[in-house]
Amino acid sequence: MKLLLYKRKDWIAKYFLAGCFILLCNLIVKGQLKTNTKITSDQAQQLKIYSEKINEYRYTAFLDSTKFYFKKALPIALKQNDSSAIFKLYKQLGDAYEHHQFKDSTLLLYDTCEKYIPAENYRLKSFLLVDRAYTYQLMHDYEKNTELNIEALKMAQKSGDKKQIGHVTISLAESFSSLNLTKQADEYFQKSIEILLAENDESFMHQAYRYYAIHLLKNKEFATAYSLLQKANLIAASLNDSISMAYNWHYLADYFWHTKQVDSCFLVAKKAEQIWEQRVEYLDLSDVCLQQGSFYTQLNNYSQALFYLKKAEKYIVDNLYFNEKLYSAFADLYIKMGKEKEAYTYLQKAKIALEKIKENESKSKVAGLTIKFESLKKENENKVLANENNNLQTQKWIALALCVLLILLGLLLLNQYKKKQKTNNQLAKEKQIVEQQANEKLILINEIHHRVKNNLTMLKSLLYLQARASTQQETKNILAEVQARVQSMALVHQNLYEGNQTATLNFPSFIEDLFAELSQSYFDKTKQIDFTVEGSCKALIIEKAIPLALIMNELVTNSFKYAFVNKVSGSIKSTINQIENTLHITYSDDGNGLPQPFDLSSGGFGFKVLNILTQQLNATINYHKTAEKSIFKISLPV
Repeated sequence: MKLLLYKRKDWIAKYFLAGCFILLCNLIVKGQLKTNTKITSDQAQQLKIYSEKINEYRYTAFLDSTKFYFKKALPIALKQNDSSAIFKLYKQLGDAYEHHQFKDSTLLLYDTCEKYIPAENYRLKSFLLVDRAYTYQLMHDYEKNTELNIEALKMAQKSGDKKQIGHVTISLAESFSSLNLTKQADEYFQKSIEILLAENDESFMHQAYRYYAIHLLKNKEFATAYSLLQKANLIAASLNDSISMAYNWHYLADYFWHTKQVDSCFLVAKKAEQIWEQRVEYLDLSDVCLQQGSFYTQLNNYSQALFYLKKAEKYIVDNLYFNEKLYSAFADLYIKMGKEKEAYTYLQKAKIALEKIKENESKSKVAGLTIKFESLKKENENKVLANENNNLQTQKWIALALCVLLILLGLLLLNQYKKKQKTNNQLAKEKQIVEQQANEKLILINEIHHRVKNNLTMLKSLLYLQARASTQQETKNILAEVQARVQSMALVHQNLYEGNQTATLNFPSFIEDLFAELSQSYFDKTKQIDFTVEGSCKALIIEKAIPLALIMNELVTNSFKYAFVNKVSGSIKSTINQIENTLHITYSDDGNGLPQPFDLSSGGFGFKVLNILTQQLNATINYHKTAEKSIFKISLPV
């Protein structure tokens, strides 16, 4: 507690000193602007050297060195009254403060920068707006971030600078991705790549590839994301850009983990870790350490997991999203290690952070919908304006003819027009009310699914603790099976609220997530079990999704527990096929199989559960065994 209090006082003192320093700089500006004296060639050379030093130190641990050279350079630039040089100095110092997480000070310095931009220099205005937007992104104010990027795009379009338009389009696409506006994000990422390819701008092309890949990873489009990250890394390597390479390695680690390439995953993650340690990028260093800690936890390597999570906690910052993930990761690790007291402490911390996040996300979703509609409206207005400019002369003649017709017909149509206008206004109001209610219900439904998922996860944790407390192996086994069933239901709700605006379940994707969860629960490093899903179906409603999820849980669990005894490898396959309104699922494994003939109603508790669930779904389930495989066939009306 004393250490935390000390850290908090230390940060407050730093913010206070940063504010005093900026105030001092402003006083210098007011005093120096009264004169307009030419500087000597020696002073000009000194200004150049000081500016280079600031640029050298701004992204390092030496903030004091950056400030030292800034104080040396500013009086010379002010004496020369060189607005371009003054802008650059304040911008570089603002970047340095941002690097050290002094975001309020960064915004104050960017405000000062703006005063030195010529009114007609739209490209520079756009450039500064993008950096301001990024600062708000670090503060998780995604509404302000998107608003500034939209304004930056307007400025870039006014400047006519194609490269700047491409740069801003990347930032705007990332803003839409942050607000989960997937369609808009895809559109603007593709626009940015198209523009930058036309301009042959490699310095920003690798950023476009990386940010688009991050967006695709979030939406589980792994193959395309990997291809984009490879392209980004090739360009970054050719430019000798270690910062971009570190980012690419960090997200390649996510790709390799999801595709079960564990060695490659840790190889690239440790490369990124080394770069961030050298650059004193605490937020990025903490993030890559949390990433590795979570991976080691899932591999049951508790010592390495604890090492990396403690390292992430050492550089913890005021970031609710990061903190919630870190606390949850600690809780998962301590639960696995059997340290219930520590697990409960971190679960409480995660719960507090999650409640604050929910409050922020509710505001962010509403803001996202507003921005979405405003953006679409603005695009339509731009199209109309373009058509008007291209056909101006033709429209003049059409307008004149319409005026004549309106004068002739106005008296006859006036009464009908008023009635129609009244009706349209009423319909517009009713439509607005319906859309507002629909949006509110969608937000409420997603919130419900989120809460249900969290409650089920907490229940799973409690069952785990209860199982550990039990001394009877049979009780432990029963509670483990119950945990798996609870986790299956939690996965359904998780898939329903994550980026889902239809309250339906993508069943093939869900089966892959279910297998991933169960493979961790029944992980055996001596066995290699492969899992494939083929086919597709329409999205399922929750009334069908949960019982069917439990059926698949029982089948996969049964395979893990019994099918591959005395085997070092095996495969599980699930084929999904929907014919009209009937869903057909074929589940098979190449394990030991069940004796034939086999009656599901005479099996153990798991098969009795299967019978109950199939009756609930009005479905049929059949089993037969071939020479190589055990096969279950399930059919149900959807």
